[in-house]
Amino acid sequence: MTSHFDLKLDKILSEMPIRHFKAFKDRKRSPFSAQFHDNSMKGYTSPKYMAIVSDKLSRLSGYNINIFVIEGYMGRYPRETVFKLETLAKKAGVPIEDLKDAINFVMTGNAVQLEFSPWLYMHQLAEAINLHCSIEEQGDTILHFKDFMDRIDKLVPDWKYRLKMGSARKAKATGGSIGDLLQEMITEYLWHGGRIRFDYPDDVDKNEIDELFDSFKATLEGLLNGLVGEFLVNDPGQ
Repeated sequence: MTSHFDLKLDKILSEMPIRHFKAFKDRKRSPFSAQFHDNSMKGYTSPKYMAIVSDKLSRLSGYNINIFVIEGYMGRYPRETVFKLETLAKKAGVPIEDLKDAINFVMTGNAVQLEFSPWLYMHQLAEAINLHCSIEEQGDTILHFKDFMDRIDKLVPDWKYRLKMGSARKAKATGGSIGDLLQEMITEYLWHGGRIRFDYPDDVDKNEIDELFDSFKATLEGLLNGLVGEFLVNDPGQ
């Protein structure tokens, strides 16, 4: 019998860009590596929250996206097994063809998260993208991001405080730094359909700033294009 959850989810996904969304436990592993707090597990499997995340992602045209929430999937599996699309397709019951032309994200847990919101969900996807970039040692991509940071630091020294996202506002209020800055900017990009919102200063040419942000977005778009057919996971301990 089709569950109420499945019916709600089918209705949501029929109008959204998330091609597949499935949430389940790895029954062989999860008793030994449960990595969700109760509230976050409810959030990550909530059709309501998935509808919000999917609506946000719908503004990024040209990508098929699959999201799987699999408690206990990481940790005890060898890396070469975890990152095989064939393994994921079999476990999730999804045709391999539906994974090869999509960005595939596996949410494996969040052992330290006590609260939940759709923004934090998107933040985990951004973390997975960032982790993939670091793990796979994509030197050119990392250098392009670093070049953007160096150039905008010189052009607008307080640019980080001018980003229109919560972490930037908090950092500005306290005079502190923005933790996981690149990850926060990727989240902003995903959440706002490819835009990085920014409060332009009056004494700097807006076109110069736009040129730098365009270079950042072009690098990120190239990274996303390269992730089609890949298998991303977040860090369950973050």
